[in-house]
Amino acid sequence: MRARSFAERHAAGRGLAAWVVLTVCGASGACVNRGFHTALGSGGARGQLGSGGDAEGAGGAADAVDAGSVDAAGPGGMSGASGGAPGTGGTPGCPGGAPGAAGGAGGTVDAGAGADADARMDGAGDTGTDSSVDAHSNRCVPGVSPGAALLTDFSTATWDASLAAWGALGNVTGTISTYGGGLIAGGLTTLVSTTVDTTAANPALAIRGNVVAGDYAGVVLAFDQCVDTASYQAVRFTLGGTTAGCDLFFQLETYSQQTVGSGGTCAINCHRFPNTRLEVGTVPITVTFAALTGTGQPASAEGMRAEIIGLQLQLQSAAPAAGRTQASCAGISLTLDDVQFVAN
Repeated sequence: MRARSFAERHAAGRGLAAWVVLTVCGASGACVNRGFHTALGSGGARGQLGSGGDAEGAGGAADAVDAGSVDAAGPGGMSGASGGAPGTGGTPGCPGGAPGAAGGAGGTVDAGAGADADARMDGAGDTGTDSSVDAHSNRCVPGVSPGAALLTDFSTATWDASLAAWGALGNVTGTISTYGGGLIAGGLTTLVSTTVDTTAANPALAIRGNVVAGDYAGVVLAFDQCVDTASYQAVRFTLGGTTAGCDLFFQLETYSQQTVGSGGTCAINCHRFPNTRLEVGTVPITVTFAALTGTGQPASAEGMRAEIIGLQLQLQSAAPAAGRTQASCAGISLTLDDVQFVAN
């Protein structure tokens, strides 16, 4: 095949700090230190989806999501030393050092894919938006409506192995990326990778890896163009193999919920993509935009299909049964194929 993406999906950084020493002397021989201290804050960490019940179905609770952490702003720099006192009959001392550099900006809040600001998704779903930027301000004006429903079947007609790019000329194209929380425990590291065997009779995207207990990882099919379409009402694909005990979620990446650094417009409470829980099976999976209503932002089917920038699969270790320890997912082995839009 995040890229949704889309891969974005990160461990929290750490601030940097340094002292700079600079000694300046005047004509009288008096010297002062004009050193200063600088500090730089770091970005927040991305959260993960919770392990709640299915997004659909009678009595099914919507999936919870852990909010990402917020890094505090770095402290401001210290002022330099004061100037020296004038000597008797001598020239005035050198002026004091310049004020230290300003502290670094605090990390942004990153609520994790599909998350609410309070880290749990309520049954009705959010209807407001936390971004003041119009989702249609750049890439989605104008957006494109695919001329052909098929995005990729990973054959040579819709997969370029040399560029690791999917799609056909004249239609929507894109790339594939992976992401993960990066935890290490019990001899395992959270990490997934993707490969395509174009020599196979039926090529497909192979997804392999592990997810440590309490962690997450995913794969993104990022779009090169923003899709704004009224011609399609769903996404369909085939998905086989095993999640090795992980919960699996489909997410529709939307422009207004993608971070500015990743080509979107969201500055706070980002990655709240419309989503639903999946089960691996032998029949094609169809996810309608209507079924995603209220699970993320935009909240409506009409709103979300006006700003699609990718498709994402996220794996995370399942919540443990009462009295038991949360388990890692060792040996994830999935195949993704025949990814397409479904016409109205």
